[in-house]
Amino acid sequence: RLRNWGESGPRFAGTRFRSSSSFAIGLSGMRDPYSAYATVYDRIGQTRFGEGMAKITTDWLSRHDVHPASVLDLATGTGAAALEFARKGMRVAGIDQSPDMLDQARSKAAESGMRVEFSLGDMRQFSIDAPVELVTSFFDSFNYLLTDQDLRDAFSAVNHSLAPDGWLIFDLNTLDRYNSAWNNATEIAWQDDHLLVIYRSTFDPATGISPLLLTTFERIDPERDLWHRWDETHVERGYRLADVEAFLTESGFEVVSVEQLDERTMHLDGPATERSARAVFFARKPSTFSERVE
Repeated sequence: RLRNWGESGPRFAGTRFRSSSSFAIGLSGMRDPYSAYATVYDRIGQTRFGEGMAKITTDWLSRHDVHPASVLDLATGTGAAALEFARKGMRVAGIDQSPDMLDQARSKAAESGMRVEFSLGDMRQFSIDAPVELVTSFFDSFNYLLTDQDLRDAFSAVNHSLAPDGWLIFDLNTLDRYNSAWNNATEIAWQDDHLLVIYRSTFDPATGISPLLLTTFERIDPERDLWHRWDETHVERGYRLADVEAFLTESGFEVVSVEQLDERTMHLDGPATERSARAVFFARKPSTFSERVE
C-alpha cells in the first residue's frame, strides 16, 4: 500500500531530486515501454508538449511561407500533435511502435471526429503510399534511437517519404541535459490522490546512454486504499548537435535552422548550442531547382 497524502499532505509533482547513487535496471515484471504508461500518459499532462510543438511547427513554417497540406507524425504516441495538425485541415498520418499508445490515439481521434490514419511501425524502416510535405517527430523520440546507424536509417526513411521541398522537423534532448538533469536523478512527475508517477534516471557520458526507470502507483480500490505498482524502462541516447546535422546532410537534407526550446513557455529561444537543454531541428529536402530558404 502507498500512503494517501491527500490534499493537505506534501506535494512534490514536478520536483527533481539528486540521487546518492545509481540504480540498477532489470526489475522482474518490467513492462514494455509505453505499454501500461499509455493508460496514464494523457492523464499526467504529456499531451501539452506535442500540442505545443505542432503550433511551433506550423507557425515557423508559415513565417517561411510554407503551408504543407500533408504530414506524417513519427512516434506519434497518443496523437497529440497529429490531432492538432488535423484540426488545422491537414491530411495526417501517424506511426508508432507501441500498440497501446496507438489504441489511445485512435480512441481520441474517433471521439473528436478527426480523421487521422494511425499505423504500427518503426521510424527506422517504414514506407507510405504517397510522399508527404512534412514529417515531424516530437518529445525526444529520436533520442530513443541508440546508435548512429539507427539515426541515419530513420533520416533516410524520412527522406524517401518526403516530396521535394518537404520538411523534417523534430526535437532532441541534448547531451548536456542528460548529464546535468538526468544523471542519478529522481523526479516525482505526477502526484494526486489516485496516481503517483516517479522517474529515476542515470547517464553514462562514455556512451551517451541514459536509462530511465518509470515507476507508477495507481489507486485501484479507494475503499481499501489498495494501489497497483508497475514499472517501465525507457532508454535514450544523447547526440552531439554537429553529428546530427552531419547525419541529416548525408541523408540528403539541408539543415535550415537548429533552435533551442524554452519548455516552460513552449517558444523557440534562439540558436541551439551544446549547452541547450532541447534542440529543435528544421531540415528541408531540397529539389533540383529550389532555392535555399534564407
